[in-house]
Amino acid sequence: MSILDRLIEQKLGALTSPEEDPLVTQIETTLTRFLPNNPNRLAFSFTNLGATAIFILPGEDVATTKGFRIGPSGGTIFFEWEEDYHLVSRDWFGIAVSGASACYTQEQIALGG
Repeated sequence: MSILDRLIEQKLGALTSPEEDPLVTQIETTLTRFLPNNPNRLAFSFTNLGATAIFILPGEDVATTKGFRIGPSGGTIFFEWEEDYHLVSRDWFGIAVSGASACYTQEQIALGG
């Protein structure tokens, strides 16, 4: 086990595996699911790599006027179980304001759960 793995285990309280882009690599102008429900997800980050804003929310109620706004060209948001509780484990959806927008998602999944 690497030092980084040990530090992450100490912070999150469990041995984890990083997973990248589990469902999609871009958010469309229509409802796009980018993370499935996973009760073993302890944290995730979402980065907007595209040129247009993206809105994200857990559940299917996201809109271009409702949700967490992630700015273009590197806007990032991070969720962790200690601060965000069950939000971390939910289904997450996004919608791009105008034109498909590339994204990068990285999640930490607890092993052995």
